[in-house]
Amino acid sequence: MNFQTFWNTMKGNSHDFVLKTLDRGLEFQISPNSNHPLIPNNDVLYVTPKSTGKERPIQKSQFMKVWEYSKSITKPYIPSNYTLITHNSSYIVSLMKHVLGEQKIE
Repeated sequence: MNFQTFWNTMKGNSHDFVLKTLDRGLEFQISPNSNHPLIPNNDVLYVTPKSTGKERPIQKSQFMKVWEYSKSITKPYIPSNYTLITHNSSYIVSLMKHVLGEQKIE
């Protein structure tokens, strides 16, 4: 799967869903839209960790940086591989794994 297909899949999703981080198993909600209606949402996905309940906007550019880097490593679903790129790696990598399943990162 290429990045644009991944992004379109996520932004085209009409409902929120809950995942767990791959590293620590912590629940978080992912949403294509903000809980705050005045915040634009075109190039952002919104993550809300169950532990804090505070919505975190994650820019498309952060997802793309992780995606691009993941193509150059042998174990792409280890969040600690991306700590120098983003502090949201646990959420991004968990979401990538959920959407991609066994598909190749292109």
